[in-house]
Amino acid sequence: MKKTMVCTVAALAGIAVLGSAGMAQAAPTPIDCSTLPNPVVLYGSTAVKPVVKTLATTLTNPQVSIIYGSVSSCVGLSDVTTGTADQTAPLYLAADGTTETPCTVPTTGFKVDVGISDVYPATCGNITVGSNQKEFLGPVQVMTFDVPKASTETSISADAGYTVFGFAGQTYQVTPWIDPTQMFIRVPTSGTINMLGTAIGLPAAKWLVGSQYDKQRNQGSGGVLSGLQSATNANAAIGILAADFADAHRDTIKILAYQHTNQECGYLPDSDATHFDKINVRQGRYAIWGPVHMITNVDASGKPTNANAATLLSFFTGSGITTAQTKAMITAEAAAYTIPLCAMQVSRTAEIGAEASYQDPQPCGCFYESLKNGGSVFSSYCKACTADADCADAGTYTHCRYGFCEAQ
Repeated sequence: MKKTMVCTVAALAGIAVLGSAGMAQAAPTPIDCSTLPNPVVLYGSTAVKPVVKTLATTLTNPQVSIIYGSVSSCVGLSDVTTGTADQTAPLYLAADGTTETPCTVPTTGFKVDVGISDVYPATCGNITVGSNQKEFLGPVQVMTFDVPKASTETSISADAGYTVFGFAGQTYQVTPWIDPTQMFIRVPTSGTINMLGTAIGLPAAKWLVGSQYDKQRNQGSGGVLSGLQSATNANAAIGILAADFADAHRDTIKILAYQHTNQECGYLPDSDATHFDKINVRQGRYAIWGPVHMITNVDASGKPTNANAATLLSFFTGSGITTAQTKAMITAEAAAYTIPLCAMQVSRTAEIGAEASYQDPQPCGCFYESLKNGGSVFSSYCKACTADADCADAGTYTHCRYGFCEAQ
């Protein structure tokens, strides 16, 4: 079966520069996280955790202490929609963006304030958002098919993905991915596998079906990453990761270009394998992406009933925060290898659904590119500015935002 060819993209985005292991340390002693200042409990996607960890650095004024349980997207959403206390031990993600401290689990478990997911609630199949609950959207997360850095493979099509993971290299094969022990996937409640499964038409529960392959399902994204990094046959190995994991480890793994149904060739999320601009996602060529979804309990006016959750969500959504705080969030989201909504040029309202043109009320595409490119940009319309007057000769890009001329 033909896997696909890789599309090339004209000069649309900036040239980015690709960004050691220390001695093993003893595990930190668990703490009573309920004693932290203004705690907010998030449970859900393991793929989103690096994003939240980075965003924790901005939640210092007012201070919010993030307690994060990596239980998978659909479980996190269900915890909130059903009011289930979760017994999974979470971590306190400190405001330094690095430190993780385990929390002791109360006898009754943790009441989850915010369920956080890579996918829409409907994608999980059994999630019903109640009338006293509301879904909020965060930055765009990108899902990828990945291989070890040493692999000679560069691309995969939707049909090839369906065959590889649906038949586990048995009845039907796509060379060189024919060894199921070298395929590294996630559990069926994972947002990563559900979004990718929606793209290729393979339900999450149908990947590598058979008890002999169950050990290939990793509870967390870290397990998939480790599997790819330690694969015994680089060309035979293939896995699935969110871009925040894959991009942070491009020294050991490689993202495959993806050819969606009815496309003539495959696209990388970025303009090429050495960039981080996500131009093919932002402009609608790379298909496997979606906003981060967060569900919490709300009052009759739609405001979160938990004050700490309200603070956290205001930063995630950019609602009710200052320009300086918004800029800090855009910077943090870019650093976490996600895409701020204000940098997107397309939108969607369903998983891998039809895309529509999009222009954010306060666009930040040029600023985002500069963050991924050492301070410079590559898109031809981007022009540096300090005030709107500097954008008078920039065509339709007449508003100065975050140091660059934007459309509004």
